[in-house]
Amino acid sequence: EQPTRIARPQTVLLLDEDPLSRGIMARILRKSGHTVLEAENPKLALDLAQAGKARLDLFICDLFLAGADGRRFADNLKRIHPRTKIVFTSGYPAVHLKHVGLLKDGETLIARPFAASVVEPVIWSVLAQ
Repeated sequence: EQPTRIARPQTVLLLDEDPLSRGIMARILRKSGHTVLEAENPKLALDLAQAGKARLDLFICDLFLAGADGRRFADNLKRIHPRTKIVFTSGYPAVHLKHVGLLKDGETLIARPFAASVVEPVIWSVLAQ
């Protein structure tokens, strides 16, 4: 069952250092009607988050960033945009990440490789919460 779609366009900040993964996710999100702000590194993501008065509805972040912690970065972004919802991405399955304590109960993870048939329903579900 498809979650109810939200009528207004959603703004998504996407932080992924891998250009191929970032490009695939951005394409899926744009085809779903979302406005996507792409960041290849945490500094650019922070700049985009702080720029102007743009509302960020969703932040999608790789859990594993070179020289940075995706979770810590997401927590910091929530201080700037407290209503922003968070979705993590990783090449590791959620079961493994929960087992080692990197993914908490109630947090959303989309595992690579990305496929529209998986990404779209997860994103709409998170945005509907």
